[in-house]
Amino acid sequence: EASLRQERNKRRIVRAIEVCVTTGKPFSQQLIKGPEIYKTLQIGIRWDRQKLYERINARADLQIEQGLIQEIETIYKKYPSAPEAFSAIGCKEFIQYLQGKISLQSACEKHKQNNRNYALKQMRWFKRDPRINWFEGPIDKLSMNKIERLVTNFMH
Repeated sequence: EASLRQERNKRRIVRAIEVCVTTGKPFSQQLIKGPEIYKTLQIGIRWDRQKLYERINARADLQIEQGLIQEIETIYKKYPSAPEAFSAIGCKEFIQYLQGKISLQSACEKHKQNNRNYALKQMRWFKRDPRINWFEGPIDKLSMNKIERLVTNFMH
């Protein structure tokens, strides 16, 4: 747990330095929000947790079926000493598998669990945003009509 926190802090510090060097401004100044530059319409789809988990698991299975592990293995062989690149969801679990530390089944389950956790974190984050127009998934005809009206009104 402590090493994971240190790794996250290291990543945040590296990112803050990158932002400062790129923009020429202190990182604290980047966090100040000004007036909105663009008018936006935000639409979100809220899924029942069980249905969301099913969709995430199916997507993870499809990624694996379409060569995710082979892609990670190819990159890992080329850049074995780039730990930051392999900290992303999908990479970190299968790197452990490729290193022989965990089984393929365990890596697949961790991959799915980490994706589910991330989705819940995103939902908690977006739930606080009052600008988002939420609809329940899956989108039915009635909801689609409401979305189309929102978009049409937004465009005019």
